[in-house]
Amino acid sequence: MALRKKCGGAPRATRKDKSSDMPYSRMRKEDVMNTSNATGIIRVRKIPLGSAPEWIRAAWIGLTLPCYPVSGMMPGPELDLFTGRQLCGERKVVVVPQAEAIAALEKERPQAAQWWKDRGFPRDRPFPMPSFYFGEDEVEIFDGVEKRALIDGFDLLGIPA
Repeated sequence: MALRKKCGGAPRATRKDKSSDMPYSRMRKEDVMNTSNATGIIRVRKIPLGSAPEWIRAAWIGLTLPCYPVSGMMPGPELDLFTGRQLCGERKVVVVPQAEAIAALEKERPQAAQWWKDRGFPRDRPFPMPSFYFGEDEVEIFDGVEKRALIDGFDLLGIPA
């Protein structure tokens, strides 16, 4: 069992640890690439991890967002959206389409939504996925989310690992 530093915490087992309580079925490509499949519902309850300024990240608190119908361990380290540098190791997340997230943000906190738009979001290219990741500990899952292993961007492009 390999150990890796958890985002903001002590070392923990990576997803290779089969004693985890999460099923290891894979998320299908069409679940990610088609935003109409974002059938889950979450509410952000604490400031999410990320590289945006704290006031931008805090703007997500209290918003109800659509998400893809799975949550689980990220397939690799979380990267800074702007620099590509590693923010932290693997963590359990829900995946939210950027366009829908920014639209919800715009209704409640237009200045924060404009901050994202000024930086080229939502992104429309398939890799990196046009999605935001929120930690399972940062959100309340309301409906339509099942715990599974998430696929990574290389799987989306058909590139073998």
